[in-house]
Amino acid sequence: MTALLVGFFGLVAVFGRRGATPVASAPRAPLRPASTPDGDDEDEDDDYVQFDIPPGVTRPPGEWEVFRDNQDVVGERYRLENALTYFRGIQEAVAQVRAQEVVKLGFFGVELRREPGNPVDPQAVAVDGFWITDPKVAASQERIHLGYLPAGLAAHLAASLVPDAELGAELVSIQIDPDDEDDMVNVTIHVLNRPGDVLQPARRR
Repeated sequence: MTALLVGFFGLVAVFGRRGATPVASAPRAPLRPASTPDGDDEDEDDDYVQFDIPPGVTRPPGEWEVFRDNQDVVGERYRLENALTYFRGIQEAVAQVRAQEVVKLGFFGVELRREPGNPVDPQAVAVDGFWITDPKVAASQERIHLGYLPAGLAAHLAASLVPDAELGAELVSIQIDPDDEDDMVNVTIHVLNRPGDVLQPARRR
């Protein structure tokens, strides 16, 4: 995993810093790690991953408002392999963009997916990670299930937005620590809505 970290963090997508939101289109900030394994020994914390995504890098196109900021995804601990696959996919996407010298926005990110057929909670909202495999081919996208929004937030979204309102998400950070049995994976996102879709002020629940 250390080699994976070094390879990923050596690949930096070159974008400008994003301005205030909501913004229909704006330049993006460079991708960089929040932190890497402590110490100089490459054998220490080999499986530990933590990095922050600067604002705007994974914001979907168009105008959005933040419905809930810095929201932790739930259920990721049961999908450790999915999180690792997603991390490797991001690495590959960044490498493709660099190799082909293509300024490609949205080459990785997260999306929200309603699950009306969920037998436990018909208001459930799944969180999927995606990445591109070829920046020159629009359909070259892979995706994987990372977890869910908390049930209370999913219900609040259903009650606060117009019916069938479009949902968006922006990736804030990922932390993977297989040695921590209680907190192996942490994925943090901003939950987004389109301007004008809110029926009532959003309050944290």
